[in-house]
Amino acid sequence: MSGRPTEYTPEVAKRICEGLSRGHALSTVCSPDEMPCEGTVYGWLSKQPAFVEMYTRAKDDCCYAMAESV
Repeated sequence: MSGRPTEYTPEVAKRICEGLSRGHALSTVCSPDEMPCEGTVYGWLSKQPAFVEMYTRAKDDCCYAMAESV
């Protein structure tokens, strides 16, 4: 039996950012067993510059979408 993924991959990073940009909380995005835990994602933010950019853009997209829906 394997645990949650801990190794950074562009595919998983993309799935995380897609969920965030749709307005889902990181805890929700990370809840499926095949996704990394929140702590792992936060670790990637300190080690993966490309992921920082993707993550920031996803959070911005979420804010813009929320502002447009008001």
